[in-house]
Amino acid sequence: MEQIKVGDILYGMWHYTMHFTVFFRVTKVTAKTAKAVRLGSRMVQPTDGGYGQQGYEVPDENEVWYNRGESVIRNGKRGLETGSYARYDHYNLQKWDGQPIWADHMD
Repeated sequence: MEQIKVGDILYGMWHYTMHFTVFFRVTKVTAKTAKAVRLGSRMVQPTDGGYGQQGYEVPDENEVWYNRGESVIRNGKRGLETGSYARYDHYNLQKWDGQPIWADHMD
């Protein structure tokens, strides 16, 4: 996979009984780190039984969380050039391929 560049969208997931996806837009890239701003998300294919809380999400590029500042993405075990990135907390990020991602916000 090609190296990330400014403007790329990355995503990470975490789940236990619920399944959340977070999206980031890359704003700066260096040799070992990148900076990104967090984006909101929107449900594009909700399921009938989830009251709008289950379905497929995509990033909402109109909802940028500037108030949280830029997040530093550190080089993961496989490196920025291979598509596996590690952020400073529990997210393992990778480049978003443009396909909606499953989300379940019900507990």
